[in-house]
Amino acid sequence: MSREPNLNVPPSIGRMDAQTVDEHILVAQCELAAAKFLNLPFDPETGLGDLYQVKASNRHDALLVLTERDDPNSIYILVTTEGEGHEGGRAFQIHGWIYGWKGMKPEYKGRIPSAALSEWDES
Repeated sequence: MSREPNLNVPPSIGRMDAQTVDEHILVAQCELAAAKFLNLPFDPETGLGDLYQVKASNRHDALLVLTERDDPNSIYILVTTEGEGHEGGRAFQIHGWIYGWKGMKPEYKGRIPSAALSEWDES
């Protein structure tokens, strides 16, 4: 007597819908793009580590959004992608970066436009 495999996910893990899976894939792709740009190691489990955090979007006109759960001591990088790039690959745009504490200032209300981000040659 063969048993059917139990494909139920334990309640502690929960289930992900297709949109959630797509969002996780997008974030991982944007983290990898940032790692390559910055010449940093990339770990699928931890991303770029504790210092750098990537905020990802599938729209180039996106804002970098910070919430109260984000670490004010991290550096946040906005990476976006739209559609398909050359040879079927995706094209990524790295807009810039901001310190978490700076992006959490009241004037931004947690929504930082690309124009307010620092470029890589700035400190």
